[in-house]
Amino acid sequence: LGNEASRLDKNGVATLLADVTVYAVTDATGAVALEQDTEVGRLVGRFYLSKAEAEEAFARIGKDREGVMKVELREVPVSEVYLQYVVGGDADVLGGELRVEPPAKEVRHARQILEGGYLGPPGTVPLFMASELELQEGE
Repeated sequence: LGNEASRLDKNGVATLLADVTVYAVTDATGAVALEQDTEVGRLVGRFYLSKAEAEEAFARIGKDREGVMKVELREVPVSEVYLQYVVGGDADVLGGELRVEPPAKEVRHARQILEGGYLGPPGTVPLFMASELELQEGE
């Protein structure tokens, strides 16, 4: 899919992403809740790939805004938000940057790779990079 995906038009991207679900903490109107991101120094709204991490954010944001704003946890197809808001969204109009938030575990593994962490002997594939691999007992 690698080279094929790079040649997709907007409709092709939407089709590719149609079955991917993201989760967002929103207000009652469906607007994504924004939080201060200290790393980038601006407001950020997140679409979570991990439902568990979205539920953690829902609890945290709900507690922070208790009595001020009622928040909801919504499940949406990424195709409805990715091109329009994440890629093409204007942070000034939206009130902040919107992004798709990868699971924290995947971010840690990516940082390991980028920082030259040990990934195993040459010729092997770390299991976290290919979760569909299974270990079998040797002969």
